[in-house]
Amino acid sequence: FGFGYKQDGQKYRRMPHHGHVVIGNNVTIHNNVNIDRAVTGITKIGDNTAIDSGVHIAHNVQIGSNVLIAANATIGGSVQMGDNVFIGCNAFIKQKVYIGSGAVIGAGSVVLKNIPPGTTWAGVPAKQIIK
Repeated sequence: FGFGYKQDGQKYRRMPHHGHVVIGNNVTIHNNVNIDRAVTGITKIGDNTAIDSGVHIAHNVQIGSNVLIAANATIGGSVQMGDNVFIGCNAFIKQKVYIGSGAVIGAGSVVLKNIPPGTTWAGVPAKQIIK
C-alpha cells in the first residue's frame, strides 16, 4: 500500500492503491527500503539500479536505469527520474518533480523543483552548483 489520503469533510479517508511495483533486472535493494505500490499504473525501478538502506520511494515514482540512491533518501510521489542519476544520502525529493538523466543530488539536499539533465544540485533548498 501507499500513504495516500483525501479529505472528506472533517476526516481524511485512505485512497486505495490498486497499481503495481515493477522492479527491473539486476536491481539491488538494501535493508529497510520502502517502495509504495502505485495508486494506478506502476511504480517502476529501472535496470541496474542500487537502492541503499532506509530509502523511501512513494507511489507512482518512475526511476530510470543505472541509478544510485544512497541511504535514507526520500522520494515523493510521482517523481520521474532519468537514467544514471545519483541521489545522495538523506536527500529529499518533493513529489511530482522531474530529475533529468545524469543529474547528481547532494547529500541532505531538499529538491523542490525540476532538475535538468547532467547538472549537480545541493543544499536546502537545492540549488544548482555545477552545470
